[in-house]
Amino acid sequence: MEKKLISVIIPMYNASRFIKQCVSSILKQTYKNFELLIINDGSTDNSLDICNRFNDQRIKIINQKNAGCEYARLTGIKQSRGEYICFVDADDWIAKDYLEKLIVPAEKYDVDVVCINCYKTLGRYGLIRLKGQQNSFLKEGLLTIDALSDFYNIYVYNRVFTNNVWGKLYKATIIDVDSISPAGIFYGEDLLFNLRVTYNIKSCYLVDEYKYYYRYGGYTITEYNKYWEDNIRLYYAIKEFALENHNRELQNIISYSLISIFHWMIIYLCKFLHLPKSGVRDFIRSVLNSEIYTEMDTTCNFNPMFLEAIQHKDIDAIMKVVESDVKSNILSYRHKILRFLFKIFN
Repeated sequence: MEKKLISVIIPMYNASRFIKQCVSSILKQTYKNFELLIINDGSTDNSLDICNRFNDQRIKIINQKNAGCEYARLTGIKQSRGEYICFVDADDWIAKDYLEKLIVPAEKYDVDVVCINCYKTLGRYGLIRLKGQQNSFLKEGLLTIDALSDFYNIYVYNRVFTNNVWGKLYKATIIDVDSISPAGIFYGEDLLFNLRVTYNIKSCYLVDEYKYYYRYGGYTITEYNKYWEDNIRLYYAIKEFALENHNRELQNIISYSLISIFHWMIIYLCKFLHLPKSGVRDFIRSVLNSEIYTEMDTTCNFNPMFLEAIQHKDIDAIMKVVESDVKSNILSYRHKILRFLFKIFN
């Protein structure tokens, strides 16, 4: 029986440091029947030159003006010929049996989507590999339509159908190109894509093996301003989607997500960017005095002290809650690193 064609899509923008490793890992796959679509999204470095050096007929390079990852993926989908589609980010890489681990259950169970676990890799060379809880499944197996309609498990607890588009194999027929309208965001576009897809799928299989290597990097203060702005745009895009589909549960979830993102932003500014307290307070004040504040649901299931502080626009109380969370997160992070080092040297 002829093996089914998989379309592997890489959106690429200025990825010269990592694109060689990424493409090489795909060309080494044990499953050979695939096409590799590299969407060069207006790169200004030598990413395109690196890709042109590969001599493999399965590679197709498509050049477009810089429009963002959403548009690059959409271009790839429109140009794809495969019965299945998967996405790989240009700075990540995959194990040699990655496609095989995805296609086998896809055909065996005739499911719409197959998901696989990933490693988070740290450092330029990705030598440190951690199993990230946010991108891990509880167990392997077939998911029913009931599980896939549980949006709280999917989009809040992130333990059923993770938000990222990488680490998945999609049946091409479930992706409705006409329904994909890019929101013009860089951070959070995966969630919006999968939200549309989950309305079309009836079955999914989870593979509890770690075969995708996700390069986890930090962000600058400029990028995190962009991150916050993108998440506001994402919020309104999902809200519109929820209203169109009369999904009250989803509306409640995005209200929770908005609070969660606000909380995480403050932690990141304090813990990772070491922004002075005055700068953090300025950020909090700007949010509390903005239009988005009126969208925050302080009755959702979150830290009650944080919600009360938001409700009363009490910046001091918000800072106190977050500083406590930062301390607990630092202790947790140190514990994980010590456990990891212990495994290496013993």
